[in-house]
Amino acid sequence: MKKGLSVLSVLILTCLLMAFVVLPTVAQAAGQRPISEKWTFEVVPYLWFMSLNGTMGVKGQTADIDASFGDIWEVTDFAGAIAGTARKDRWLISGNLLYAKLGDSQDLPVPATLDWTFKETIFEFFGGYRPAFLGPVELLAGGRYWNFDMDLDFKPGPSVGGSKNWVDPLVGFLIPYDLTDKWTADLRATIGGFGVASDLTWEIGAAVGYNFKDWLNVALACNHLDVDYENDGFLADFALSGAAVAVKFKF
Repeated sequence: MKKGLSVLSVLILTCLLMAFVVLPTVAQAAGQRPISEKWTFEVVPYLWFMSLNGTMGVKGQTADIDASFGDIWEVTDFAGAIAGTARKDRWLISGNLLYAKLGDSQDLPVPATLDWTFKETIFEFFGGYRPAFLGPVELLAGGRYWNFDMDLDFKPGPSVGGSKNWVDPLVGFLIPYDLTDKWTADLRATIGGFGVASDLTWEIGAAVGYNFKDWLNVALACNHLDVDYENDGFLADFALSGAAVAVKFKF
């Protein structure tokens, strides 16, 4: 099972909860993002500096994994992501692709060590609508595709590996703000799974950006993604938390 939230996670969630209260007040003074009758597009490559905490299992063997934010450079072999959104009138479609490979060696409570490798591909897809009565809030519905490849090498002990993929239904919302003509803020939350695949998965994130050009925005973000999935001896009960740097191209 996942351990208690790390200090970083607590700080992230505290900031996000504050954002729920502060951002609507600020936005009333600054105004909402305008609705365009033409198609507009956003392409957002980003780097997510994440921590990994939880329990992994494959073929009946389980292990508690704790790779903190401070260990990110040691455990991450590769991580990259890109997101895109298209809007017209009050409608939107969006996608988000993330790939990461992490690995480490850690001591176990018994006199043993564990070498673990964890590869993940996550793809999110959404359709959305911005109802007039909800102001800037965009309602989302879609899914999240997961693909995991996991290897656990216990020394002494067994060495096991396997992969699994599944799709979770999701609902949520996105609140984009133009705080000024230069500063932007975005708040997003999703929840899903509902026993269809994962028992539960949820995500919450916030970003603050700056428009260097009409077509270029650079943002700092924080994000927390949680999943609880178990099937056929494969267990993924973990959380990914951390900070992200994003570059948004608008056209």
